[in-house]
Amino acid sequence: MKKIFTFLFAALATVGAMSAQEVYCLDLTAPTNPESFTFNDNGVWTETYNDVDYTFIECTPFAFSHLIGGEGASWGGYYWDGFTVSRSAAKSGWEANRAGGGMKLDGDNAVVDAATPYLVGYWAEFMESPDHHTTQMIFNDGNAYEAVGVYVNMNAQSYTDVTAGSGAARAFNHEGDSFVLVAHGVSPEGTESTASIELAGFHDGTFTALTDWTYWDLSSLGLVESIYFTMTSTDVGDWGTNTSTYFALSHMTVAEPENTGVSEISNADITGVKYYNLAGVASDAPFDGVNIVVTSRADGTQSTTKICR
Repeated sequence: MKKIFTFLFAALATVGAMSAQEVYCLDLTAPTNPESFTFNDNGVWTETYNDVDYTFIECTPFAFSHLIGGEGASWGGYYWDGFTVSRSAAKSGWEANRAGGGMKLDGDNAVVDAATPYLVGYWAEFMESPDHHTTQMIFNDGNAYEAVGVYVNMNAQSYTDVTAGSGAARAFNHEGDSFVLVAHGVSPEGTESTASIELAGFHDGTFTALTDWTYWDLSSLGLVESIYFTMTSTDVGDWGTNTSTYFALSHMTVAEPENTGVSEISNADITGVKYYNLAGVASDAPFDGVNIVVTSRADGTQSTTKICR
């Protein structure tokens, strides 16, 4: 897990009365449980079917569910759900994604890197319940964090389903077809908020699908103690969703709650937001890649946050 501290550009050094948040960006090259990943010839974590030792994959403070049904959940090595880790550069199969590899941040740019591991999620619809979420992220330090964002891409098997059809799944060629990933943020009080991103769809006679790592803004989820994922598809049969419910994630980012010394701050107190890239260029809208976000308030104070977009 890479612990990233927010910082100010030298050009901003004269700005006073600033508070800083620590920002955490998921780094699967430095896990804490297990302490390292080993991969098979297909680039998949060799412990994917281990349903005893690793109920969560941890990169502090992140912990991603892995076969949390307990002993026997892998059915002797023939089944898995939740999350596993891959660095497959293929563009076909359940273990791969359509970008052709993982991703790394190179300055302001997200670039495909076959050596970088990423998460493959499998949402087990038939096991989902209000008390059991198969694709869930919690924090292993027991704290709550502000959701920031994550990079997402379409899994290769799901892409095959919606483009060519396979098994029970049909290709997306009906007007209004849609395959959506939904993030559910659970607050410390137990309330939920959601954010969604369409992975594939057929609208106005045109098919579209994610084939590159794409930034997904999760800031609308607010302060969360966990995030779990579900999926929806317009291709549904008697036994539920026909489209394979896989997805790929990378570089999830969260921030510590801002310590302002004030018990409550409303959006009305915010007078301006500026985004700075690593070259120090300012903008009213976020840049692709790394941003320093400077928020100004009516009382004259400012705060900074670093986000990966």
